[in-house]
Amino acid sequence: MTDTDTRHTIQNAVRALAGTCDGAKTRDDHGFNGRDTRFGKSLAAIPHDNWSEKQLSCAHRMLRTYRVQLLRVHGIDYDQLPAPAEAWEASRQRRLARRLEQPAHPQKTIELARVPSRRGGTVERYALRFPYDPNLIASVKALPGSYAQRNGRGWVWYAYTDRADVGRSLVALGERYGFEGVDAVRRRLLALEASVEASSAMSADAVEVSGLNPEVTLRPYQHAALAYFANHDYRCLLADQMGTGKTGVALCALAQRNAYPALVVPPASAKGVWRQHVERWFPGRTVEVCKGRRYQPSGEADIYVANYELLSDRQIAGGKPWERELTGLSAKLAALGLRGLVVDESHYVKEPKSLRSKAVRTHAQQIPSDGCTLLLTGTPVKNRPIELAHQLDCLGLLQRFGGRMAFAKRYCQAHKKRAGRRLVWDMSGSSNLQELNERLRQLGYVRRTKDQVLAELPAKIHSSVPMELKNRAQYQRAERDLIRWLKETKGSEAAARARRAEALVRVGQLKQLCVKLKLDAVKRWVQDYLDADPDHKLLLFAHHVEAQELLAEALPGCAVLRAQGRGPAGEVDEEKARFQDELSCRVIVASLQAGGVAHTLTAATAVAFAELGWTPADQEQAEDRVHRLDEVMQAKIDDGVRGINIYHLVAEGTIDQEIEALLAQKRAVVDLATDGTDRERARQESVADALLVRLAQRTK
Repeated sequence: MTDTDTRHTIQNAVRALAGTCDGAKTRDDHGFNGRDTRFGKSLAAIPHDNWSEKQLSCAHRMLRTYRVQLLRVHGIDYDQLPAPAEAWEASRQRRLARRLEQPAHPQKTIELARVPSRRGGTVERYALRFPYDPNLIASVKALPGSYAQRNGRGWVWYAYTDRADVGRSLVALGERYGFEGVDAVRRRLLALEASVEASSAMSADAVEVSGLNPEVTLRPYQHAALAYFANHDYRCLLADQMGTGKTGVALCALAQRNAYPALVVPPASAKGVWRQHVERWFPGRTVEVCKGRRYQPSGEADIYVANYELLSDRQIAGGKPWERELTGLSAKLAALGLRGLVVDESHYVKEPKSLRSKAVRTHAQQIPSDGCTLLLTGTPVKNRPIELAHQLDCLGLLQRFGGRMAFAKRYCQAHKKRAGRRLVWDMSGSSNLQELNERLRQLGYVRRTKDQVLAELPAKIHSSVPMELKNRAQYQRAERDLIRWLKETKGSEAAARARRAEALVRVGQLKQLCVKLKLDAVKRWVQDYLDADPDHKLLLFAHHVEAQELLAEALPGCAVLRAQGRGPAGEVDEEKARFQDELSCRVIVASLQAGGVAHTLTAATAVAFAELGWTPADQEQAEDRVHRLDEVMQAKIDDGVRGINIYHLVAEGTIDQEIEALLAQKRAVVDLATDGTDRERARQESVADALLVRLAQRTK
């Protein structure tokens, strides 16, 4: 029987069985058994000429089971069917000959390749090509995150390019098995290790920043941050501790990249701070603060400042994160063609489902590759590592960790747990934190603590924080009444001195009204400060008793350091001890007179003035409750414990600003004084008279 006859006979036998098949699993006289039904029917459906040698051989072996049925029902004697083994062997020999004619197996190589990303686009990976070797495959499988994909007739293994641990393992594997391209992996590994060092560097070559105010000097560690940004495409998370100058560095990065127009997204309480910093650091740049959800940007400013709440209003979420659309103020800002984005206190966008997180991510996606996207926060992780995931997503770095789920499984101990009748993912854990820190620093993460930069910081850092008034019209009416009264009391010098006391009383009432109207803004700022770091504690000063009571009422649980005689005996010591020793007590409200002398409150990490005093001496004494300038505290400072931030919570366009400016002038006189007597007299001089003169001049 010829090969063609053998083929046709076997095919006819298969078709005969398939034609009587009823899916029987136990009887052998009704076609194929259950286990052969699908295969037998699929073979029967293939035309004669399209059967391969392998299919023919498999069919011949399968028919052995049905020899009785074939002979009895169809008259086909299985034992008379010639086996197609010779044809199969001939085919195998032909395939072997073709394989021998092909060139030798490719060399073992490691190359850089671009592979498709799950969210579109491509990512860079190491591509390992090598002939089949079980031992080598086992070693490659041990590489963290490695995977194989079929490429043509063979398989290619891929591995991470942005992980130092993978790079080290790959260099060792390449040297062991003789791979080509190991030198390129080694160079990239050195670059990753250098990136880790640069992320905490304290100095770098100074660079000129176009448009920077010549009176402003960047410190060496700030130059180091700018150098790091330049090496990471200006898409970074700046996580320096609070008080180290992140705002100025971010503005310099925008200038270096010429990323204008730019959008700055801070908490509501910090909008005025950003405007002040832009005016101080880059006086040639225009800044526009967005006010209200219906605000219409001018389109002519270099920097726009809009708090989270304004951007997240009426945010439309599409089906997928990259399909979300912006509406309202967000859409108006996006239409300006933004090239820069700075997100202040970026831990506010840790929850991916919140509206503000969606809005910030959508804005970040629209920043061009030659633009600048920076996230600023002193506390990138407040509770658990998963809080980093959305911040990394805003920077476009999350996919380099394999996506949110891969990040959660590797660094958050993600696992399923039962919640009622459902199984949900629990991502509240933490794992491999050292590896996570290293990878962050390799990809775009800068972190220096205040202790590290202390030698470059002044002992005290004064900052003015603009506060919004709840009812500015009410304040303006009161101020006009005061100015009118001052105008009416003009006369002889003796009469002016006689009425000075009454004038100061009226000014004091205006100060108290100012505190009352900015109380909500003060409360928000205090909460933002405490939220920035769980270790933060705040000493909050006010001048008038009524202002202190308002602050204490607005901040439940705070300690209160009242003036002598205004509380039970022993209350002062109890409140001091509670603030100093109890972790839950994070704010102490103090009187400038009572809390400004004879107390040590070094548990506080900062001092804030909701109401300023009348003399530089009052201010200095209050500040020194935290930053004691005695030998003990100075020794701690020299050992790198900390400097101290002094915040003036000032309502813009009010006597707050007038008093702050006068105190600054007086402090400058004090600093320039060389004679001890002159200096002490300058410290004690009140700014009240100068303030009355300024107010009176407004009537002219």
